[in-house]
Amino acid sequence: MGIVDCTTNQDCVKPGAGAPYRCRPSDHTCVRLESEECPLSYGSSGDPNAIFFGAFATLNPADPETNSTIWAHRLALEELSGDSMDGLPGPGATRRPLVMIVCNNDASVVETALAHLADTLEVPAVLATLKPSDLRRGFEAHADRDIFYLSPVVSTRTLNGLNDNGRIWHMLGEPADMAPTYVSLLGLAEKYEKARRDVTTLRVALVTTTDAYDRDLSNALSLVLKFNGKDLTTNEADGNYAGFTVDTTDPQLLDIATSIVTYRPHIVISAASESFTQTSGIFEHIESEWDGEIPNSENVGRPFYVLSPFNAGDLTGIKSKINAFIRGATGPTPNRRFVGVSVAGAADLTLQNQYATRLRTRFGKDAYTDSGNYYDATYFLTYAIYGAGTAEPLTGSGIARGMNRLLEGQRFDVGPDLILDVQQALDKDDDTIELQGTLGPRPFDPKTGGRLDEGSVLCFSAEDSQVTLKSDVLRYDRGSNELVGDFPCFPGFYP
Repeated sequence: MGIVDCTTNQDCVKPGAGAPYRCRPSDHTCVRLESEECPLSYGSSGDPNAIFFGAFATLNPADPETNSTIWAHRLALEELSGDSMDGLPGPGATRRPLVMIVCNNDASVVETALAHLADTLEVPAVLATLKPSDLRRGFEAHADRDIFYLSPVVSTRTLNGLNDNGRIWHMLGEPADMAPTYVSLLGLAEKYEKARRDVTTLRVALVTTTDAYDRDLSNALSLVLKFNGKDLTTNEADGNYAGFTVDTTDPQLLDIATSIVTYRPHIVISAASESFTQTSGIFEHIESEWDGEIPNSENVGRPFYVLSPFNAGDLTGIKSKINAFIRGATGPTPNRRFVGVSVAGAADLTLQNQYATRLRTRFGKDAYTDSGNYYDATYFLTYAIYGAGTAEPLTGSGIARGMNRLLEGQRFDVGPDLILDVQQALDKDDDTIELQGTLGPRPFDPKTGGRLDEGSVLCFSAEDSQVTLKSDVLRYDRGSNELVGDFPCFPGFYP
């Protein structure tokens, strides 16, 4: 329960007995920032001018703060609202510090967490690292609350077509953006596997789920994928293609993996999310159930994998399995069975490299640096808030107008060096800038809030029994409709 009769956030500091509270604007009640579903908060919540916003991440209950998503958000937050900046300028000589409340994005608690942010805390904005279906349901459940949602991750056609009055934006694009990269990558994998196995015809399995993003991705792939010189429908009629779908409400991962093993595909393509690479997921079950043959030095018998953009965000299990193969003496080159599709990083890595250095300096050398989309999102949200002006109350619609001021004009980069320059450039009403993040110059579509992604290829190198992930080794070139770059992981695959 809240403590009634506060005027500003300062009034809630003493009643909170050290716990972070805010003075809720609608009824002047002190409400606690943190909850079971939203266990973390960062920033000066007792400041009378504080700006509160929500964020989501996949939290480990035993150690929620050790999290690559949170670290990326926190680095940006400390640069924008730490000791050096103290937040955004306000009226007169005041400052408006930023306060972030972090919630768990597990599907079982998202509804409760969003209710806490929207109804209890009345935040005007959320960094929504959520599955598209969860984001859509959350937006619709709280449509009466004027909240701005900026997703650091992917969108879907349904989300981009939602009548949201410009209040949902995404740092990454739709699944269909990745389809051309899959097509080119499957072409390379087909040539590689036919030569490696000395066969003229391949069998391919495609794995997806009923999740909205996975469904959009598999639908896009079904229209364009080809192998054996034929489309999927013809290959299926020939017995050379099979699709497998995980029902996320009743996964049955072992049963699906067993069916895949029975089918004996040469190539397994993932258009699936965590159910493919999670502990005891489909990939692990395929490998453990693949009976009847012992992998030789090249693991010819076992399938070649093409991993999805979602899988690219969590490859710990894949790396562990490759290492286990090496230690188990099943061959020195198990890495040669894995490639993946990912969202391409910036062609110019200057901002990304600078971000990586600051992130590791702040959170340690093992900090996951392929997290620039979360860092960028924090900067875009903050500058959109600044672009909304200082009129009270701060609303999601106002932040959406501020977001539109970041799309065109003089270029400014995210990062601590240009914060004051960006604020000065946005000080005049209706002046606009082009804000560029670590992901590079990918334009937003102001009608949908989405972006067009470029695809890239990842692989694993294995040198001296050390497995290393290599990202962006090949990039899809839309001009030439092919993958270009250098492939350092194993011979014979590219070109």
